[in-house]
Amino acid sequence: MKMDKIIFILSFFLILAVSSNIFAQEEQHKKMSPELEAWMNYMMPGQMQKMLEKHVGKWKTVNKFWQYPGVEPMVSEGTAEYEMILGGRYLKGVYHGTMMNQPFKGMSLDAYDNAIGKFKSIWIG
Repeated sequence: MKMDKIIFILSFFLILAVSSNIFAQEEQHKKMSPELEAWMNYMMPGQMQKMLEKHVGKWKTVNKFWQYPGVEPMVSEGTAEYEMILGGRYLKGVYHGTMMNQPFKGMSLDAYDNAIGKFKSIWIG
């Protein structure tokens, strides 16, 4: 009987020691390093991404191209469709239309870089 009490007491303290260590580790994981916190803030969409979001939708386009001053422009029409992608961080645009009476397709990606505070854009056509 005495041995049962000793085993019970030792088991109790062993469980207590292990569980307190687990809780301490969980508490440590809840605290982010400054680098991780900066990265999380960098990746979160903010006001500037909300501004890009205003372009979401389907649009009709009219393009004018002047080859020389004083000459009438070439006019072409098309459509563009914009959507936010990758968690609301990027604005993707797909363009369909004509350029110099030829079919033309293009795609754009627009973003705001939270780290440097500037907009970035790429066009593929």
